[in-house]
Amino acid sequence: MDDRAQEVALLAARIAADHPTLLHDLRNSVARVCHFAGRLQAELDTYSPLEAMLNDAVHCIQDRTGWQVDEELLMALLDRFGANNARVAVERIKATDLDSVAPA
Repeated sequence: MDDRAQEVALLAARIAADHPTLLHDLRNSVARVCHFAGRLQAELDTYSPLEAMLNDAVHCIQDRTGWQVDEELLMALLDRFGANNARVAVERIKATDLDSVAPA
């Protein structure tokens, strides 16, 4: 084991002596964050094309019928299917600053 690895191990041991569950809790939280981030990314990869397809479908309806769908109607449609909620949720995640939520 090199010097830096020994220092890391010593620091972890000292932290564990003062805070017996902290490192275990941190490791579990990291695993959950990574797991859910991966699942979220996979779902967003599915969701994003569906939203684009919905917009294309609206344009096709407009072209075929001459019916002009205004922004308010489109927003109401997106609300009906929860798409705006998904966008708000993603924005909340993007705005999360891990440094600012940590206790001082």
